[in-house]
Amino acid sequence: MSEPEPVAVAALRELIARLVAAGSFGPPATVATPIETHISIIVLGEREAWKFKKPVDLGFLDFSSLSQRETACAREVELNRRLLPEFYLGVRRIGGTQEAPRLDALPAIEVCVHMRRFPAGAELPQALTEGRVDAAMIRRLGQELADFQADCDAVVTGGGAARALTRQCEDNFTAIQQCAPEARHRIAIGAVAAATRGQLARYAGLLDARQRAGRLRRGHGDLHAGNLLLLDGRVRVFDCIEFSEALRTNDVLNELAFALMDFTARGHPGLAAELLDAWLERCGDYAALPLLPLFIAYRAMVRAKVAALGEGRDARRQLSEYLALAQAALRVRPGTLILTHGLSGSGKSTLAATLVGACGAVRVRTDVERRRLLTEQAPGLLGSDAGYTAEWTARTYARVAAACRQVIAAGRPAIADATFLRRAERQVFVDLGRRLGVAVRILDCQAPEEVLQARIETRHRHGDDASEADLRVLRQQQRERDPLDPGEQALAVTVDTCQPPDGAALAARLGLSVLTPQG
Repeated sequence: MSEPEPVAVAALRELIARLVAAGSFGPPATVATPIETHISIIVLGEREAWKFKKPVDLGFLDFSSLSQRETACAREVELNRRLLPEFYLGVRRIGGTQEAPRLDALPAIEVCVHMRRFPAGAELPQALTEGRVDAAMIRRLGQELADFQADCDAVVTGGGAARALTRQCEDNFTAIQQCAPEARHRIAIGAVAAATRGQLARYAGLLDARQRAGRLRRGHGDLHAGNLLLLDGRVRVFDCIEFSEALRTNDVLNELAFALMDFTARGHPGLAAELLDAWLERCGDYAALPLLPLFIAYRAMVRAKVAALGEGRDARRQLSEYLALAQAALRVRPGTLILTHGLSGSGKSTLAATLVGACGAVRVRTDVERRRLLTEQAPGLLGSDAGYTAEWTARTYARVAAACRQVIAAGRPAIADATFLRRAERQVFVDLGRRLGVAVRILDCQAPEEVLQARIETRHRHGDDASEADLRVLRQQQRERDPLDPGEQALAVTVDTCQPPDGAALAARLGLSVLTPQG
């Protein structure tokens, strides 16, 4: 039996109805029926919206007083303007009396968030269902999220991240076990709990080390597809958590994992892979990847708890699906290590990119990592030949190898995207794969001389690629490359990159599993 609704909520509804009738939000006929959530009432006009906080105390949030609601409204505008400034217009106050309220009058008897109304069909779940979201949009989102998190306040303490996540996971397990409708659900919860505890024990040190290193940030807090919009061909983020700094503070990868899990649950694991790959390429946080299975399972169990509290067939189905997703995430198998091989302009990066969405691979590009390394350690060498000495090349390849190790630890195929024209450089990675006990394949990219030249010239004209190789570099590569030896040829899959790339077919040739809508 549900608890009786607070009288104050009914009074807020009456106040809003009077504001609508008075034309405060535009001609009454143009104002839609207000939308209610458990904490808000939203009024939609033709081009604008007004979001009222319900006067409730739910334990995890308290909006019971006017001053608390005013603080929450101001905080919501402030936080969301970081990501969607043009839509969050400000805080509006309602004065007058309960019987005759007036917008923008003082003293205030109520407050609301004033926003631009989102265009019809802008919600990302609808855009995903209608096939209006592509990999390029999601990759841009990944880059922008990495930049956003870099600007968020860091929470640096002596530790405690592992203990806090353990407590959150155990709370989820207890709540779901108490509400799980069927024995099969309880068995699955037990399996997820056991695997989660194993991961927490294994990576407790890493979780706490990341907290000490400032990788916990006060970010968004609720980063799933329902809080994303498709606006003018760009995926945008809104509805940041404003009522709890604790809920808004997460390891940056844990925050991203909510979106990764949600895209997968909605049948778009390829887009989840693109989001992760773009985020990693932008921020370089490959060291976090061993935690990804744990974070995805945690996010799935948060949603499983919501489903367990629901009723009916749909709730039971969702519970089963989220439990299965958590189990799959925690079933970590060593990934494959793939080396690209080919001259500049041979299509290595383009071909490698097709494997991201096809099989969930993560690319680690020497062009990107060299630039990141120089930016960190010798910015004066950027754009000069001095950044391509044997010493800097060795450092770059070492960084790529370290990143690939982390990708493999997360159970994903790792693509070392480099020319790999020197046998010694290839051997380092072949040996790495053997030490890790994973399959190693060489993606041998071939294209005619005229195609190589045309691609390099086009790339330089556009100036939108991380590669700095020009025709002079191409000539040097042709003189100095070491051909694949018989042992390497046995590992190689040769591809004519003049043909349109087919990620699924290429994945099959490399022995990789192709992603399905179930992830």
